[in-house]
Amino acid sequence: MNAPAPATNRALPTTAAQLGLGIEPLVARKNDPLVTHLRAAIDGQLRVIIERQQGLRSVDEPEDVHQLRVAVRRLRAILREEGAVLGEVASSLRDELKWLATAFGEVRDLDVLIEGLTNDAAALPEPDREAFDAVLAAFAARRSEARKVAMRTLRTARYRKLLQALADTLQITGHTGDGAPERSAAPGELIRKPYRKLRKDIAKIGEVPTDDELHDLRIRGKRLRYSAEFCRPRNGKQAKRTQKLIKATKRMQTVLGDHNDSVVAEQRLRHLLAEEQLDTPAMLAAGRLIERHAEQRARHRVQWRREWANVDKRARALL
Repeated sequence: MNAPAPATNRALPTTAAQLGLGIEPLVARKNDPLVTHLRAAIDGQLRVIIERQQGLRSVDEPEDVHQLRVAVRRLRAILREEGAVLGEVASSLRDELKWLATAFGEVRDLDVLIEGLTNDAAALPEPDREAFDAVLAAFAARRSEARKVAMRTLRTARYRKLLQALADTLQITGHTGDGAPERSAAPGELIRKPYRKLRKDIAKIGEVPTDDELHDLRIRGKRLRYSAEFCRPRNGKQAKRTQKLIKATKRMQTVLGDHNDSVVAEQRLRHLLAEEQLDTPAMLAAGRLIERHAEQRARHRVQWRREWANVDKRARALL
């Protein structure tokens, strides 16, 4: 994990107002230009980051880590697909957001792992559950150390500069850079690129995709969903069609996400067994959960294609 940048004594912004944001979040109307929708999206996600930042500083709540990283992912996805209207600043913002997401990545991964293994262990016989407590304790210790490293990120000048840079984009009026007319903010236009990328990637994989390929598809699906949510209409046929696509992508993400969580859980368990001095009952309990995860992944590999068929159908209805 990369070490965070050095901290300074300058105060960390703790409210939206301290960054120059208005009292109320920005709102974009249906017929507003794309840059207005982009500014509203950045405004909304920046407020989430500030809120979750304050939560992280006051209590150790996994949901704050999760929602901070979700906000960062949404911002990166929006800037990737539509950031051209902001000019060159979009690329540097994406890089800095990636840095922030990475800083809290290990903590989030361990939160997901511990929660999943705790739920899995509940189905084990009581002697195995008690033995597995040693495994959970080992992961909890690693999570505690990862959180200390991540929290130092919030005390750095680099983090404060990122917050201010995001706030500064709300003053940009936008441009296409080549004299071409600005793109439409219609859902069909906005999902076209991420949908085609996802469809192309799925066409390239074989009948038995690797775990890494399925993980990449999950990321592609998430980008499609974020694009659909970006300018979601509030009413009318397009609103209903967009909502159906969002629900379909969520279901596909859930299946592929569960598959990836299972892959990571098995890898982490195997590494832990190799690195820690656990007693025999704990090792046997971990082995039983590894077997269960293999069975779960077999089901996920069947389910995701059914979910993709629905995503494909819903996306085509918007194009």
